[in-house]
Amino acid sequence: MTRSEAKLFKVRPITDHLNQRFQQLYILSQNIALDESLPQWKGWLDINQFIRNKAATVGIKTYEVCESQTGYLWRFEVHVGHDESPQDSPLSGVVPALVLKLLNGLEHKGHTVWMDNFYNSPALARELKVRGFDCVGTLRLNRQFVPTELTNLTKGALAVGQVCGCTSGDVDLVVWRDKNLVSLISTYHGLTTVKCGDVLKPSIVPDYNVCMGGVDRKDQMIAMYPIERRRNRVWYKKFFRRLLNVSVLNAFILLRTQRPLTHRRFRETLVRELVAKHKPLSPSAGTARPVGHFPAQYDFLAGKQHERQRRFCAVCKKRTTAYCRQCNVPLCVFTCFEPHHT
Repeated sequence: MTRSEAKLFKVRPITDHLNQRFQQLYILSQNIALDESLPQWKGWLDINQFIRNKAATVGIKTYEVCESQTGYLWRFEVHVGHDESPQDSPLSGVVPALVLKLLNGLEHKGHTVWMDNFYNSPALARELKVRGFDCVGTLRLNRQFVPTELTNLTKGALAVGQVCGCTSGDVDLVVWRDKNLVSLISTYHGLTTVKCGDVLKPSIVPDYNVCMGGVDRKDQMIAMYPIERRRNRVWYKKFFRRLLNVSVLNAFILLRTQRPLTHRRFRETLVRELVAKHKPLSPSAGTARPVGHFPAQYDFLAGKQHERQRRFCAVCKKRTTAYCRQCNVPLCVFTCFEPHHT
């Protein structure tokens, strides 16, 4: 096993099953967001990650592909440390290989991928464009193939609201001066700007603010019903509860496409139906024992305080120390008493 397979050995069957079912049951719309999520885990764990701007801060990081509009989780990968990039990957680096792995199966379907500056790069944007994706998001200016005209820009070189950009084929790089420099990348916006109030912004910015929150929307919806909140010393049990919570959310999104329903009402109905299906039958619903028939045990043998008389059961023909008091028939209590009388 590889390092990642060894660390996720106990949860790998359920993660593989959920990834397969999530992809089979839902067709994503055009805009999808790729980001990380962080289920909280404060115990000792060597795959724990620290992300300052997340609500949990410390926990098990997962890379997720979610629909921007609904927050439906389509695929996820658990972070266990970066392995070497595959030999057949067209791009060098672990992060581009991870992005291509998460988006596998969505090629040439017209999707627009929204990512932050941890994932984006000009080389990755060009590769995604070849595979039929549009790619939009923020960008780190120290990435490979970013022009020096943009990397050398300083905060004082641009006035507030001023935009500077470069275009190469389908890939557009934009630097916009707000309170600080904001660098962006897109494969279809171009260098156009829009006016939001009194502020002039690149057209990428308002679209990014709307479409990037798919993973955050999913986290916000499951945070209202934290199944995994119960304390536990075993990390994979708590992580399983997180996966269960996400599965319930995806089921709600699937049902909501067919009829209007609130998230709370869906969970209440689900709980009632699960309890009704698995609760034990009431005594009136089952087969009642006939009145007057009660099991008893034979007396002890003469001179022996721990050995009772044994006779052959009338049903299974095994030797037993029990019998029916009314019928005076030897019967095994747990397996043969009720079938004999009913």
